[in-house]
Amino acid sequence: MTSSRTMFTALFASALLAISSAQEDYSPCPILGPRYPQPVQVTASPFVQEALQNLTAAFDVLILSGGDSSFTDTTPNTTTFSVALFDASDLADGSTPFFYEYHHVAPSFDNKTTVDAGSVYNVGGLSQFLTVYTFLASAGDDLWYEPITKYLPELNETSEEPAMKSVDWNHVLLIDLATHLAGIPRQATTDTISDIVPEGFATLLPQSLPKSSPNVTREGILNILRTQRRAVYQPGTTPIYSDTAFQLLALALEKINGESFGSTFVENILSPLNITHTSVGTPRSNTGAIIPSDPLESGWQIQTLETALLAATGMFSTISDISIIGKSILCSTLLSPSTTNRWLKPHSYTSNPRNGVGMPFDIFTPTLSGGKIGPIIEIYTKYGAHGLYSPYFGLVPDHNVGFVILSADTDKAADLNAYADLLAQYLIPAMERTAAAEATVNYAGTYTSDDGASRMTIDVDGLSGLSVLNWTASREVDIKGAYAQLAGIPAETLDMRLYPTNIRDGTGNGTDLAFRAVLQDVAAPADAGTPTCVTWSSGVDALVYNGVALDEFVFGLDAKGGAVTVSIPALEMTMRRE
Repeated sequence: MTSSRTMFTALFASALLAISSAQEDYSPCPILGPRYPQPVQVTASPFVQEALQNLTAAFDVLILSGGDSSFTDTTPNTTTFSVALFDASDLADGSTPFFYEYHHVAPSFDNKTTVDAGSVYNVGGLSQFLTVYTFLASAGDDLWYEPITKYLPELNETSEEPAMKSVDWNHVLLIDLATHLAGIPRQATTDTISDIVPEGFATLLPQSLPKSSPNVTREGILNILRTQRRAVYQPGTTPIYSDTAFQLLALALEKINGESFGSTFVENILSPLNITHTSVGTPRSNTGAIIPSDPLESGWQIQTLETALLAATGMFSTISDISIIGKSILCSTLLSPSTTNRWLKPHSYTSNPRNGVGMPFDIFTPTLSGGKIGPIIEIYTKYGAHGLYSPYFGLVPDHNVGFVILSADTDKAADLNAYADLLAQYLIPAMERTAAAEATVNYAGTYTSDDGASRMTIDVDGLSGLSVLNWTASREVDIKGAYAQLAGIPAETLDMRLYPTNIRDGTGNGTDLAFRAVLQDVAAPADAGTPTCVTWSSGVDALVYNGVALDEFVFGLDAKGGAVTVSIPALEMTMRRE
């Protein structure tokens, strides 16, 4: 598989460049998060509809080319796959949980093979985010800073070893395991190269290393970790991928709940979401199964019945079920909004500043402009092959959408980066344009006080957020100019933009949505000529009068999400949209 996300970022940036009309010498520096209120008319959006048509055409070309295209890593002749796009809309009775699907059966598969939304694949590395989801749904996030040895004291039962030869298990926290920061071995095994040792190299290998039986039991894994495997880094240092971390997390959850990990998964994830085609371990029935070759060699047949040991790569599902799970995360169906907010955050970064690491997501953060600074979109993804199966899952919280790709290959696990690139290339720009278009309809215009003394004009100019063009009050007081003076910015070069928060009161008619203003000087160098964006620390909630921030703006919305009024609580001012 490719070792970087260069193609992903490049395609994403080039596609978004067309919708960004920012001046070369100025780029807004918004608060991290959505630039506009999240779009709600996703499937009705002409931008999205056009994108889906183009996406289908692109998949068709990719398949017809046999992989001989700009996406050189694709193998449609041997890779069977299913794709779905979903959003955070309610799941109506009888409706599908996604708004787009695409399926392909490779010629190398049995000619009786068919795929649809109910086809079951091994979901490989997606098991890891499902494990974290299960932990959060059943135990919350209060226990993250407990050491793993509190729940697995067996890891401490070892002779004193130098730091170089053992793991300091007492300082490995549960959150370290969930975020790839534990610094522990990738797998609990003593030998991974026995079948691929190069000729001549075998004579250099020491023969005195202890051997063990396959680590398919709880005791086997803990014994290997306790007595034979060495630390990779000290805990909390740097992200290092580890399957073992999620097995340990699941074992700890078993101790916390007093039941098997599989039972906890069913009770806290599958049953509440009414999901029936997802399992920990091989499904009991082969109905809808996509099995590319021998069940054992392909990764379909799992050899252990201990469900905690399958928490890293041993779950099975469909694009329909994964879409439901993704929707539930976006909607905080099973978690409180605050828990979801804390979950979907970076916990560290890789040596590429565009690539973050979450719990346990791989987070990609390209800029909208394609430059070094500017608004970014966080894309929370998870992938990871198992056997001949490859999955890819992604969430875009800014737009309340997500995607899932499941695949099986008759030759080797497929590289799905190109498939994800296509989704990003077409979907994300369409969603940004949809959000801007909805913001124009719902917020742009002139707002006037009942007595006609105060007046504000708001526009959506494609740069970022809601732009306050002018704002005056009685006796022709230039309120926007007053804000400029308070912020130490020349009035003629002040850029005043409003960004939505997630603070909302009410539902339907009478809903209030809070925004915050960001004040920038368009004539100033971009953050003193450095690729940084510091408005989060330099201006938000900084100007306060009578205990209320001057940068707080509250829009009163109607049942369709359109603004009726805008209020500035600190000024006790309300204006009605004309």
